[in-house]
Amino acid sequence: MQKNQATPDQLKIINLIEANYKTFCSKNKGLFSVFAKAGQQKSRGFYIHGISGSGKTTLVSKFFEDANNPQAINMHFSDYFADIARLLQKYNYKQIAAKIAAKTNLLCFDEFFVESIADAKILFDLFKELFKLEIFIVATSNFAPDALFEGGFNRDVVFPEFAELIANNLQVVKIDNNNIDHRLNNQEQTINIFTKNAEDSERHLNYIKQTEGLEEGCKIDINPDILRNNNFKSIAKIAIFDYAKILKAPLSVKNIIQIARQYHLVCIVLDDESGFFEGFSCKNEDEAIRLRDLIDILYLRSINIMFKCNLDVEHFNIFDSYLMQKKEFIRTSSRLSQMSWVSYIKSKDRFYKRIWSDKARSFFEEL
Repeated sequence: MQKNQATPDQLKIINLIEANYKTFCSKNKGLFSVFAKAGQQKSRGFYIHGISGSGKTTLVSKFFEDANNPQAINMHFSDYFADIARLLQKYNYKQIAAKIAAKTNLLCFDEFFVESIADAKILFDLFKELFKLEIFIVATSNFAPDALFEGGFNRDVVFPEFAELIANNLQVVKIDNNNIDHRLNNQEQTINIFTKNAEDSERHLNYIKQTEGLEEGCKIDINPDILRNNNFKSIAKIAIFDYAKILKAPLSVKNIIQIARQYHLVCIVLDDESGFFEGFSCKNEDEAIRLRDLIDILYLRSINIMFKCNLDVEHFNIFDSYLMQKKEFIRTSSRLSQMSWVSYIKSKDRFYKRIWSDKARSFFEEL
């Protein structure tokens, strides 16, 4: 996204973040010492929230690109949290924060969320240490800080302090998009990522191959054993998974990250054993959650997705009304819509996003 393509509200927020980051950097007179204007408000970062399709991810990606900080990290929050959980097996919070601060002063997270009180406690203890070390953090979320884990079990144990920590260290900004999801109101040229027959599937597959520069006859992995292999590697850039093998299986965030780092196209055959897929509901919510996580991580890396199913999909509503009451599934449906855009599939930004993802992987593996 170029600045001249941003809406006035987006441009205002981008400029605000950039001005604060420059002020923040100028204090330390380090690698990124820049000019600070007198009287500018100082902060340790921003927490940007709004509905799905309001441009949060694109906005932060633009700031990250403009920051031109070779040590900066931009990643999906699930990806980050998985790395932190691994590091906690060897180090305490203070040690992890010190290791991060020794390598960067800028962390950007997409889709900040909390799914349990245990996660909230980990985040609270870690962020306390990160803020002590003056790391600049920019996070996006569908939820305001005081709405995270709303209604969750034992929420009051940690959240009053956690919300206060966020408010005291990050500027909280809401993107007011008049409750309009720009992805669902965009007149973009699209291709059908839900294919119902072999001819449509082959046409879509060939289009992705051409766009990604994959040679004819390139290797395709069928149900790769990625779920049980921590060091999975393949020369293939396309994978086809049966529904049961990827969404009914105990797929973890770590497994999804492996998939996103390995492939340029993920195809899911949604037909179940009876030959008909009826969509996602409370009956298969665990599978819907795995799909949600998969779409989030593929989207941030600009990986393509395709489904083969016998379901008539209108506006990507593969979730029933019960699930669509939840913001995270509204986001998934919205992102699926954008993943069908020709401009998404052909975007030159996808190469930068994959570089950012690989850099984040190396960053945490070396801690």
